[in-house]
Amino acid sequence: MILEKRGQEASLLLQQQLKSGHPERRAEIIDAICAKIVPLSHDRHGNFLVQGAIEARPETASHLKGAFVELTMSQFGCHVVQKALEGGEDVREAVTEELLGSRLDQTLTSRHSIHVWQRILETEWSRPQFREQIFAAINRQLKG
Repeated sequence: MILEKRGQEASLLLQQQLKSGHPERRAEIIDAICAKIVPLSHDRHGNFLVQGAIEARPETASHLKGAFVELTMSQFGCHVVQKALEGGEDVREAVTEELLGSRLDQTLTSRHSIHVWQRILETEWSRPQFREQIFAAINRQLKG
């Protein structure tokens, strides 16, 4: 319903159920979100639902692997990636590695991805060498 017709209404209803519904109902909603997670992340109203799912169950963000670059440059998807970056370090590293490995030049200059990069660069990494790799890759890309 979110992607086809009554986006805002359906999104608000499901967000509310994610927060206050029974555990079984929340699990059903999250499973349904995971089945359409990338299109929902790009959607004006669906992105809020995906963010709520990530907040309720942080491992939901792992279903976005392979789409982080695309979402980072998306008007609404960038908010979902920012929410994913609030999760565990494994997800933060997955997001960062994807951005460093594919279309780095485009993500560094996209107006939507700027906030994602800001969050990545502000992150305290448990492995200091990972932070160094990030800056080295960005510096290589920006040379010339």
